[in-house]
Parts: sequence; C-alpha cells; structure tokens
Amino acid sequence: MGRSSFDRAMGIGDVDIIGAPAALSSSAREVPYSDDNKYTKGFRIDVGFPLLGPVSVGPGVTVDVDVHTVTPFKPQLMCIPSDIAYEFSLVRMDLQDRSFVDGGAVPCSKFSEVAQNAIPLDVGTMNTTDILRMQFRNNSAGALMFSGSFSGVKLSK
Repeated sequence: MGRSSFDRAMGIGDVDIIGAPAALSSSAREVPYSDDNKYTKGFRIDVGFPLLGPVSVGPGVTVDVDVHTVTPFKPQLMCIPSDIAYEFSLVRMDLQDRSFVDGGAVPCSKFSEVAQNAIPLDVGTMNTTDILRMQFRNNSAGALMFSGSFSGVKLSK
C-alpha cells in the first residue's frame, strides 16, 4: 500500500535496507534485517559525533571519527557547525568496503547548516555492526574544537 498524503507532504520516504525497502508507516510490511530483529518503523533522529563530544584538533592535524549506532540508521545529511566548517576538510569517509571521498579532501563548508546547496548523503543504511569511519583535517592556523552530526532515519520494531 502507498504512503499517506501526510507522509508524502512531510517528505518521509523509504529507507534502503540491503536491497529491500522498509517503509515508514504503521502499515509497513516486516523487512527482516537480521536473524533476530524485524524492523517495521522508522523515525528521524540526529546522531552526534565524536561520541564523547567535541575534541580539540591542532592546526594541520587530522582527527579520526568513528560512528556506530545501536539500531540500523540511514544518515541523510551531515552537518558541521558553520563556526568551524570553513576551517575543516573531510579527508576520508568509509563504510564497510565503500569509500565516499575520492581524490582531494572535501571542504566541510558544504556540510554547514548555512550551506545553500546541502547535499544529501547516500551512504546506505548502517547495520548495528557497521562503523562509519571518517577523518577530518583542521586547515586553520590554530587549534579548534571539532564536532558534527548526522540527521537521518533510525529503524525500529
């Protein structure tokens, strides 16, 4: 059955789950994601990183950030706060065997909350055993506190 008019108006879409969609409605069919769990619902959440909060990053230094969640999660937007976004670059972003940065580092200004053309992420759904590994570089002349977040869909039973 299709999505309701309300769901379409609110921009709630389907979530890709390893080749099978999990609809975001109460009438969704069950989509097995692992042997023990069946996820039939989804809702929007934010996931902050690094896990323990902002970290100090010296000038020219990179910081490794690992993101993992306790339920399947599909990141859709990444946000680096605008007060630091112009000073950092995304050097690496890997999930499983996929790499999402190729060539040179990507300026984090494109991920700022004030970026005019924020690009949606398409990294797929992170299983509970997955770790999204990222590396950011401080391009400024001084030490800065680094943090960021993802907005996306968390799957639930």
